[in-house]
Amino acid sequence: MRVPAVALLGARQVGKTTLAQTIAQGRASIYVELRLPECA
Repeated sequence: MRVPAVALLGARQVGKTTLAQTIAQGRASIYVELRLPECA
């Protein structure tokens, strides 16, 4: 079984989430955010 995957990496606030959500529209997809929780 082959399942395609895409990772978007880059600086903060450059539109990665917007791009991922736009690409995912109308397709069977899963969005996973891999950001580490901020340390207090």
